Parts: sequence; C-alpha cells; structure tokens
Amino acid sequence: MSTALTIPADAFTIPEDELVWFTANVPETADKPHRTEVFELLEAMRMISEARNVTSGCRAAAALFHGRRGFKERTLKNKWQAFSKSWNWRELLDKAKCGPKFWESRESVGLPREFVEFVRMWAEKKNGNEGGIREVLLIWRTGHDSAGERVRKIPGYGDAWPTKDAATGRPRGWSNGNLQKQMASRLEITAARIGPIAARRHLPPVQMTRAGLELLERVEFDDHEFDLKVNWPGNSRAMRPRGFFAIDVLSGHVATHMIRPTLWVEDKTGQRRGRKDGLKETEFRWMAVEFLCGIGFRDDERGTTLVGEHGTARFPEWFAERIHRVTGGKVNCIASGHHGKAKMAGRFDGAMKGNPRFKAHIEQWFRTLNGYLSALPAQVGQDRLHAPEEAEGLERYNERLLKVAERRPELAELLKHPNLSWTEFGDALRGIMRLIAEREEHSLEGWEECGHVVKEWRLTTDSEWLPMSALDNLAEPQRGIASAMIAADSRLSRVRRLSPLEAWRAGQERNGIRQLSPALYPQLLGPESAERRRPRTAKKLDQCLFQFSDKSISPEPLKFLAIDEGGEPLPDREFLTYLNPMRPDFLVVTDRDGRLAGMCPRWNRNPYSDQAGINRQMGIQKAIESAAFRNLGIRHRDDAGKKLAMHKRNADVMTGRIAPPEDNTLPDGTATTENDDDQFAALDLLKKASGGNH
Repeated sequence: MSTALTIPADAFTIPEDELVWFTANVPETADKPHRTEVFELLEAMRMISEARNVTSGCRAAAALFHGRRGFKERTLKNKWQAFSKSWNWRELLDKAKCGPKFWESRESVGLPREFVEFVRMWAEKKNGNEGGIREVLLIWRTGHDSAGERVRKIPGYGDAWPTKDAATGRPRGWSNGNLQKQMASRLEITAARIGPIAARRHLPPVQMTRAGLELLERVEFDDHEFDLKVNWPGNSRAMRPRGFFAIDVLSGHVATHMIRPTLWVEDKTGQRRGRKDGLKETEFRWMAVEFLCGIGFRDDERGTTLVGEHGTARFPEWFAERIHRVTGGKVNCIASGHHGKAKMAGRFDGAMKGNPRFKAHIEQWFRTLNGYLSALPAQVGQDRLHAPEEAEGLERYNERLLKVAERRPELAELLKHPNLSWTEFGDALRGIMRLIAEREEHSLEGWEECGHVVKEWRLTTDSEWLPMSALDNLAEPQRGIASAMIAADSRLSRVRRLSPLEAWRAGQERNGIRQLSPALYPQLLGPESAERRRPRTAKKLDQCLFQFSDKSISPEPLKFLAIDEGGEPLPDREFLTYLNPMRPDFLVVTDRDGRLAGMCPRWNRNPYSDQAGINRQMGIQKAIESAAFRNLGIRHRDDAGKKLAMHKRNADVMTGRIAPPEDNTLPDGTATTENDDDQFAALDLLKKASGGNH
C-alpha cells in the first residue's frame, strides 16, 4: 500500500484475553454466522492492507467473498476507514446483527454513562421504560419534571444543556429505540420497582443435591391449600381443604401428612360468623410430634434436620429446644432466613418473608400434586385470575343443594352435588398420593448418584422384568445361556429408576431410625398445649369416659375411656389431656403437675358387623366391672362376713345340722354357738371371692 501506515502486528486477530468476551457476546448460529463474518472481515482488512491502494484492495476482497451483504466494495471501504483509525476488531461488528447485548454497551452508542444512569433512574421511578423516557424528554424540553421540580442540568452533559438534532428533533442518540436499549437488567429493575425479595428470582439459585444424604437426614415441612372446594357436614358452603405435609428429601416421598376442612367459626349462640377456621400452629406442632413418634428420626451421628418456615408451619424456639432435648440432641429444627429488609437508603422495610427455594423439594411436590388433582371437580384455580369462569355459578348451585339437604334430611342422600364430599375427597387424595409415590417416570435430582436405580432383565421382549438377583440365582448352564441372550439383545435389559416409595422402603431397611413414645407428648408440647377436662361433666354423668367435641376431627362427639395404666377408673377431677389430631385413637392424660395418669383409648361406636370390636369393648367393660366389685368387696368385707355367716348358720339350722339348744339363749332371744368355725369358714370364702389375701 502506497500510504504509509503503522500497523500493529496483531491488528488482524482477536487478542486472546478478548476471545472470551467475543464468544459470550457475539452470536453464532448456522443461519447467522456473525463470529465467522468477523474473522472473514479481518482477513479482508489484511488483503486491503497488503494491496497497492485501498480501492484495489476493497475490490479484490469483495470478489473473494462474492460481494454478499457486508462485503460489497463500498461497505469494505467504510469499514477500512473506521478500522484503520483504531485497529480494533470491534469496529468490524455489525451491531444490527449482534443484538441487544452489544447495544447495551455505553461506549458503542456514544451516550454519557451518567446520562444512561439518569434515564434508568427515571424508568425505575415511573414503573416503566416508556414512562421514564417521557419524563427525561419532559425535563429536557421544560427544565422541570412532572412534579414541578426544577432540573438545572442533565447528568453527563456538564453545565451545557443538550442541543437538538435537526434530523430527529431530539439530542443525538435520544431516540426511543436507542434509549430502550440502555435500560438496566431485570434484576435491577425488579429490585427498584418491587423490592429485593421479588428480585431474587433473577439471581442464580444456590445449587444443592440430595446425593450423600441418608433417609430422614433432612425432612421438609410446609402447609398447603388445595385448589378445589369440597363439602363438609355442617358447613353451609363448600370450602378449600388445607393440610400439612412432610417430605423426606433423600427419597422424595411424603412420609406423613395431615389434612383438615376449613370450617366456619361459630359464636356462643351457634350462629356462623364470617370468619374461617384454618390451619393453626398448634396443629402443625402436633404433626411434628406425630412424625417423631410415628415415623421417627435418625439416632446416629448424622441426626435429623427438620426444615420449617416462618408462617404456620414453623418451629418456635421453645418447641425446637424441647425436640432437641427429648431426642438427645439428634434432631435440629431450622428455617430459611428472613428477607424483606430494605437494601436501598431511604426505603422502608417490606414484609418479612422466607425463601421458598429453601424447601424446593416439597414445593415441587405440591406442583406435582396440583397437576394430578386438577382432574377433580369444583376447581378454583391458584387465584382469581386463573379461576374457571363457571366456579361462581357452581358454588351458588352447591349452596342451594346444601340448604335443601339441611331443611329436608330425607333428601340428603339422594342429592348429587357438583362438589366432592369430604370422604370422597379423602379417598381421591390418598389414591393420587399413592400414584405419585409409585411413579417411575420422574426426573428427581441426584437419583442416580443416590443409587436409586435397579438393573433388570427378561428373556423375551414380552415377558416381565426381573431383578438381577433372579439371574444370579439360576444354575448353570441356564445362567450362562440367559446372560448370552441378554448381551445379544439390548431390549432384554434395562436400568430402571426407583419410585419414591421404593427409595423410601429401601432406606427403611437400614438401621439408625428410632421413634418416640406417645407418652412423651407432655414433655414435647408442654401444659400450654393441653386441654383441661374431667372424666365426667355436670350434664352427662358417663362413668369412666372423657367426652367432648372437635369438629375438625369428627362431626360426632369424641369419647375416651377414662382409665389409668392399670385399668382402674380415673377419679372425677380435672386432668390435663393431650389429643393428637393425626392419631385420635387415644388420649394422653396427666395430672395438674404433669405426671402421666394414663393413655385412654378411644371409645368408638362399633358396627353390628364388627363382632370382634364389640367383644373387645365388652371385655374392657367386664374388666372395669370386676375391678370395681373387687374394691367393693374389700371395703365391705366385715358386712359381707356377717351376712355369709348368717346364711350358713340359718342353712344349718334348717337342715338339722344344728339342734336347738335348751338353755343357751341371750336376753334378746338371739341364739349363740359354742363353736365359731363356721364364721371363720365364711370369712375364708369372702377372701377367695375378693381375689386377694386381706
């Protein structure tokens, strides 16, 4: 080239330290090979630099690349003029092709950085990009913002006011399209417009895995409100069921759950008020206690971590300390951190919330459950915006049917409701939970790393799959023949992912799990969670029974046999009682000082067809009766001895065994006897009848 230019040695290559940025920001696809074009343009620039002059070099390069878009002679000349000033490969980028990532570069559009931040600030304050741009233009035209505040200078332009471009009527680079390209990231916009909690969804999640856990090493608890309405006896309208669930992280299996209806609260007169009785923290604590007593916890060095939240399904500090103490330090209760603190000066704090990602496994299980339950009737959607349009009319129709059933009970069983009854919903939920637990078509994280897979084989493509242990148990030569057949045909072997229920059962086979005794209810929950009750009430003098009502457990009154550990009836005084709503089969009773008085069994109504249940209650009744009469015999032993002696003597007199004496009568006319052996014999009979030596 005739023109003398100082060309750097690496002018026609991309420096190694810039290749990462180049790869990350410049797209490359089969139909849009933008990175390839940059390297081709660098080669074209080399050809131009080596030619006699720029014109001949551009002509030769255009011919080499067949004059396609971006490689015409005129275009190459313009690119050479820009490239030769800085020898920067960025001058060769086609900004229209490279996309918004390159447009957001402040240096590439010629707008001052301070001004870009000024535009972003107003877009965030106006809750929209277009509103922010309009505000900036209003300030530029009038010198005031929309609130009437005087703005004396625009950041990035010093003391001078930006001048108008004759072509656009605005300062250069202030077009709507260019300003839209300068807006902040979604993380910044969401944090400014809503708050830091909402902005967290734009952060990369903290990656965790279940690999390396043991069964019950980490258990997540949460509450859930179902997206459908069901009928409950006594409710004048259908309500959404609610419940607590606990999932074992290793197996992905829901180990236990508790559901209850949402009831209308009644006042003292029995009138329903407009307040609903939902889940309570007390009920969650009962569920946690039932988990420790019914499912158990790890009693080894790993221990168990129970993960709660900051809402209803939470572990208060006092409750977590009691669990830790009663389990010998093997169980710890944790929750996610609180978020909602203002992160910008001058902002107020928001509502404190937990992090749902902290309980990702049970949240994902809820989404799976909702997908299965969506086939049931009377859906309400996750909120009003997603509710079926017929939901309102369906609810009114169901309420009319409930009123008819209340006024005319004889029609209650004949009416067909659009909503499921509580019993129907419970049956459907149990069936669906069983399907989820037994599903093999899932993509649960870390499954292979945890060893939740099994190898299986079969002899033909239409036979059942068998475990590899069945192949090992075959004798030779059958085992060798079967192994050869399996090796020859890939359809005869597979690696199957275990279902969550199979993974749960496999973990249960290993040792290290221990359950607490229900007798520890008072130590875990304390007297503040107990109800004060007497075995008898002023209205009903039912012997040996605690009787009370709890409609969240049963529409019928609950009855429990008031006996102590030895089967003796409890005295008629006030006790502290603990009823587990998840296992209302017995009532744990303590005295007012917290000493265990008994575990009273449920006194249910037995169907006439349940002869075993009837016989069992009759046996308990007989045992109580025998104990009562034994005590009566002891207390009235003296009177009984006299009566038995009287009966024996009279029998002897009437049978002639004792002859009438001639002169041994007392002044009152009562006969006496010289031998009292008969009286002692009567006392011996009394002792045998009372069942003890007294």
